[in-house]
Amino acid sequence: MSIMWKKVLLAAALAAFATTAVMADDLPSFDTPSDNSIPGFGDESSSLPGFESDSGSASSSSFGAASSALAISGEGGASSRWFLAGASDIEDRAVQMDPYFRLNFSYSGSIGEVEAKLKVNERILKDNPEDVIDELTLRAYLGDFVLEAGKMKLVWGKGDKVHVLDNFNSDDYSDFIFPDYIDRRIAVPMVHVAYNMDNGMRLEGAYTPYMTGTRYASSGPWVPERTLLDAYQAADRAAKETPYYGSLYTEPTLDKFLARYGSYKATDLYGFSKHNLPDTRTLKYGQFGLRATGTVGSFDWGASYFYGRMKDSSIHSAELVRMLLNAGCSSVPSSLPFPLPVGQLYDYDRMQVFGLEGATVVGGFNFRAELGYFLTDDVDGDDPYVHNNSLQWVFGFDRDLPWNNLNVNIQTQGKYILHGDDVKDNGVGDVDYNGEKAWVQNRLVLDITDSWMHEKLKPELKLVWNIELEDVVVMPQVSYQLMEGLDVSLAGLYIYSGDNGQFYDFKDNSFVQVGAVYKF
Repeated sequence: MSIMWKKVLLAAALAAFATTAVMADDLPSFDTPSDNSIPGFGDESSSLPGFESDSGSASSSSFGAASSALAISGEGGASSRWFLAGASDIEDRAVQMDPYFRLNFSYSGSIGEVEAKLKVNERILKDNPEDVIDELTLRAYLGDFVLEAGKMKLVWGKGDKVHVLDNFNSDDYSDFIFPDYIDRRIAVPMVHVAYNMDNGMRLEGAYTPYMTGTRYASSGPWVPERTLLDAYQAADRAAKETPYYGSLYTEPTLDKFLARYGSYKATDLYGFSKHNLPDTRTLKYGQFGLRATGTVGSFDWGASYFYGRMKDSSIHSAELVRMLLNAGCSSVPSSLPFPLPVGQLYDYDRMQVFGLEGATVVGGFNFRAELGYFLTDDVDGDDPYVHNNSLQWVFGFDRDLPWNNLNVNIQTQGKYILHGDDVKDNGVGDVDYNGEKAWVQNRLVLDITDSWMHEKLKPELKLVWNIELEDVVVMPQVSYQLMEGLDVSLAGLYIYSGDNGQFYDFKDNSFVQVGAVYKF
């Protein structure tokens, strides 16, 4: 039986299992549906922002059980992209097809609910078949308590479409930033409890036994190749410049050397191979957090604490240099013992986040804000392989304008790296270093939407501007409802990036896209 048919049968079996689970009568329940810092590509706060509402995740917003009912919904769709660069002849331009299918089950009993969300596309079946079950969550209503557990996505923070306090789940960037915010979040096993107080306050606690790191494409146009290669080449230069030992180092010996320690190749040292990332499915990578929210007058407030890990890994460049030297000096292994297995060159920095959040409405403007102090193990800012402490924030608003159904949503996301003046380009790679030496970084996120013809025609313009890092992404789109449930769309993407921009790896990936989706 071919591998593809095995994957198809696996997806069918999982769907059948989930269907059986949600049909069980009056299950007591527990849900909350719902950013490798390889130098230069991103860190915890630089998660690429989405533009869609976080409402795709229930973020523990339900307070009472509904009457018993089974509901089934879903959608299927496909898009085709024509990339605008990469070939001199238009007929040779790359084309990408991306079909997907979703199926959602929910069952509400007298004291609880169960939800299952299944998702299938080519990337999931090929690289992460466990994510066919996108979420599987149980919820029980126990008086003033709501208890939830399962494979979940949890959204914390008052920000709309952009967050710095939403740290339990990581992002899947294997398709860049195109899926909705909640859709590209990666669910993890989680237990979540909420207590609704008589005065309107809400107390929450959450725990995950392990975490998943930010996911990047392993092949295709969205692999951050330059960033990965830069880390390896910097170490390569440093190895060759090392007194005496550098003269013995020759690159052709590297593959042979690494083969002695497993099925590694030189390219594994600068690729998102499973070999060179730590196994985060252990209690060592567990996460927990506490949150309190309430309302004073017209002001919604919140305070939170998170203990866990950054979702983008850091590379220990000095160990990579030593590995390369060992490869060149393999004839004298006693002089430079092998330092670390490849998989331990990368790790996810431990961090604590102390957060404040708020939202209010003033004069028709819906304001929202988040502020977090990110405390890492590098308090003094002198460890080049651990991220410095930082202050990170979100501030923005949206406003309905008096023309048709026009809505403007503007968000700013920022970060101030503490002890930034101590961050140096040491030739190997400080995880906080960027070519612009921008220790204060700001991103502007703009989303303009409208609708016409009784909301059948919907134009939209999205923009992300990394101000100090000098890059911009612009995404226009127009969709039209052909019939109830069936929409077609025409969209585009334009990327501009300077030499030190966060989107530099994808600067040639501008495209035009047509798509269709049917929801039921």
